[in-house]
Amino acid sequence: MIKIVKPSPVLVVDDMADVHMAVSGILRRAGCTVTCVASGEACLETVRAGFRGLILMDIEMPGLDGWATIRAILEQGLMEGNLVCMLTTRPTPGEEAEGLQEYVLDYLPKPFDSKQLLSVAQWAADSLRAAPGQAPETP
Repeated sequence: MIKIVKPSPVLVVDDMADVHMAVSGILRRAGCTVTCVASGEACLETVRAGFRGLILMDIEMPGLDGWATIRAILEQGLMEGNLVCMLTTRPTPGEEAEGLQEYVLDYLPKPFDSKQLLSVAQWAADSLRAAPGQAPETP
């Protein structure tokens, strides 16, 4: 099993419990601390409470969808210290992503490959530790 070097915290935002179990299992075995929430609203509460790290965001959720949640994070000034990766069944981002591309570091379609998930987690950890303006290469 691959271990993440100096992992950052991970927030999984998805309304499906099986996704929580699969993603958190892979990431915890790799050494990450993982928090799971089931909605965009719960994501906002968690980020407002101080979460900083990698946010793995589903798009299709009841209430605030993933794109609306990212917009709310930006509008509330909560993006600093966070990186977002979309984790979704949609094959492409779609029109809703317009204007948000610079805030999304990757787009992982479900079913996801665990190696790709771990690569994104490592890249996020490295990027969040990097000095401003010195982010590592994209995964």
